[in-house]
Amino acid sequence: MQSVNRILTSFLLALFGPNLVLAQFDLLPNFGATVTEIDCEGELCVIVSPSTIAYTSDSGSTLHFINEPNVSINESYRHAQVLDGTTLFISTQEPNLNMRMYMTEDLGEHWTQVADISGDTIHGISFSMASKKRGAINCYNGLILKSESQFASIDTVKPTSSNSDVIDLVAINDTMMVAIQNHDFLISHTFGDSWIVNQTFNHSILDITNRGMNFFSMTILNGLNDSIGIAQTKTSGNQWDSKFMFEIPSGELDSKVFFANDSIVVAVGNENTNTPVLYYSLNATETWDTAHIPYFTNQVLEIEPVNDSIALLGGMDGVLVRLHLSQLTHNPVDTADTTDSTNSIIRLNTHKRSLAVFPNPVESTHQINLPVDRTGNCVLELYDAQGLLIEALRVEPELKQFDHDVSQLASGIYFYRAKTSTGAYQARFIKE
Repeated sequence: MQSVNRILTSFLLALFGPNLVLAQFDLLPNFGATVTEIDCEGELCVIVSPSTIAYTSDSGSTLHFINEPNVSINESYRHAQVLDGTTLFISTQEPNLNMRMYMTEDLGEHWTQVADISGDTIHGISFSMASKKRGAINCYNGLILKSESQFASIDTVKPTSSNSDVIDLVAINDTMMVAIQNHDFLISHTFGDSWIVNQTFNHSILDITNRGMNFFSMTILNGLNDSIGIAQTKTSGNQWDSKFMFEIPSGELDSKVFFANDSIVVAVGNENTNTPVLYYSLNATETWDTAHIPYFTNQVLEIEPVNDSIALLGGMDGVLVRLHLSQLTHNPVDTADTTDSTNSIIRLNTHKRSLAVFPNPVESTHQINLPVDRTGNCVLELYDAQGLLIEALRVEPELKQFDHDVSQLASGIYFYRAKTSTGAYQARFIKE
């Protein structure tokens, strides 16, 4: 597989030229399974697939596969957290949504089951541990399970009256916990006993990252214009800065946005089929740069900083890549002169080389925007979620955008694929 990936990299170099920045990327030993999570504390990083656990202490150069806990055949690994350098917590989930948590203090030599969340009404999503004893599980239906005894005893709390899922949470210390629900940033100074809605945003919140005692950043998604970005606070939510938004081509974001250090901000998206793209800023989001990521034949599913100069990327097919943040160079994208002052969105003219649809989701008719730098005819194909070709259209060279009626389609997920002289492009949409 690695030789195939190297051949693909040579092809991408020929296709994209200098915009493909290879010097910053190292191909690491193959993980052997789809990478669904990477969690790092210091130099220790744990890499997880639904059926495999490994760790590295040298930024991915060497992988050590962990003796796995005694789980049932129906359990799949979901989330992991490294604590205190040697302790690892990992959660599993069954098809019926029952969730279990396991802990090892010697990197897999011995495992202890610490939680079993099962029942008809309460199902866990993920977890966060403040210490080996104190932790919390965010659940469906707007619930949080918290414990101060390694889940030997559990208290159920509901931060708000909403039944919407608590999407993400972070247990900070013995008293402090933060969570996101809908568009709300929630904070508790009583380890979950009482909550306040600290801030309500105009856009959906995808995740939250703790960058220090009072320093949090969140990935924001604006579905109206396919933009993503960061909201951050350095004062435990007393003051927020949410000007860090920019557009992702075709609305495809495959990982969180994170601050690698005080200056470098990184995100990953897909410009077109099987072509992951690194979006980064070297000056705390004032300007943005882009580079195509080599070695991946499918989407990047996870990116995690190891330290201020290294990040690990993982994806399908077991591919692991090391990114040297300190070697990123200025490679600017084409930036428009206008900025949305209401939502503070920096608009990148990436539509010149992408396929986009609007509105999305759609009920009847939407607008299709084809890559404007293409020449020659374009074949636009419409596929359903199973890959069945539904329709194929030939588009004349001078036509850059047009309306398309999809009212006859059943509700579900569909894909457009545009084949042009400059490459193949893909966009996903939802038919309501």
